[in-house]
Amino acid sequence: MTLAFDLGSAADFTDLDLGRRLVRLILESPHDARVREIPLNHLTPGQAEQLVGAVAEGVTVEGAVAMASAHPDLGLLIAARKPQILVRPQVWDALDNELAVTVFSGLADEQQASILDQLLAQSAVHPLLQICERTPDVWWRLLFAAAEQTSAGQGLMDRARTLRAVLDRVGSAAIGLPPRPPTSPFEVVLVMLAADLSAGLWRRCPPSTWARLVSAVDSDPALSRMPQYARDRVHAVALLTAGGTASAVERTSGWKQSFGYLHERLKHASFDGEAWRVLANALPSGGADWDRCQRLRRGLVAEIRRDKWSRQSIDAVVIAAGASGVDILTQLAPPEPTKRKSILQEFIEHLFS
Repeated sequence: MTLAFDLGSAADFTDLDLGRRLVRLILESPHDARVREIPLNHLTPGQAEQLVGAVAEGVTVEGAVAMASAHPDLGLLIAARKPQILVRPQVWDALDNELAVTVFSGLADEQQASILDQLLAQSAVHPLLQICERTPDVWWRLLFAAAEQTSAGQGLMDRARTLRAVLDRVGSAAIGLPPRPPTSPFEVVLVMLAADLSAGLWRRCPPSTWARLVSAVDSDPALSRMPQYARDRVHAVALLTAGGTASAVERTSGWKQSFGYLHERLKHASFDGEAWRVLANALPSGGADWDRCQRLRRGLVAEIRRDKWSRQSIDAVVIAAGASGVDILTQLAPPEPTKRKSILQEFIEHLFS
């Protein structure tokens, strides 16, 4: 091998079987100093092609990973010929990330999708971040792929955490709008969990999807296994989304659908902090700051007055409020006239009698 490199452009790496020799040296002695001294920058394009082609053809994925870790420059060339090694997070730790992303970007869409899926399954935040920083809209591809390949429960939560860790660095503004509206229950849940609710990423889903998700959480066995904090966020976002629509019917339906759940959960200190922060920003102020249920009821009364709810709809939320239903009725009752106004009213009626 030393002789071959010393011969320079006169050496034929195929005749000398240099690829097989190099593979054996690296796999048997990955820390051998000669490995680090391979003069790739002195090779002709033809020699580099002979060397890398022979290495990529004669080594397994495990061997290629080991070679990439031992000689990062050679590893980049191997990755271009054997891109399967890019599914290993340790390869990204060893290679020049900018050049590794360049290799990734040159792959066919199918190869890219396979690598992204496997990195996501391994919660490999570092390589996914490198890719998304170069091409931010890849993040949406990750989300849609995660929704297809996972089910509610730990797998969904793990992928949501990985997506969130990447988005925290890339920024929700950088990823732009999704190529299509997220509509399936798993897609919508991932959008909700992949960023702090205050960032408003959930607004990129059609409002009607949140109402459907509330129903799905209660009826779909897979979604019903979501942790409590995720269910808190589902109902909080569904309520906020419904309240922001132009349709009085949708607003009323949204409040009726989520009010009972939220009113009960807000009694408990375990209610999700993110969900409460976005709710608190939207609910009317006033009353006791510590009484979150009262603030929710004040928001409900404002909606009832705004859209002039039917008696049947009012009765439904009063029942859902339990013992606090009387507070809703009290707030809805017309204000009693002051004593002075009552006296003046009596005089006026007497004068015109």
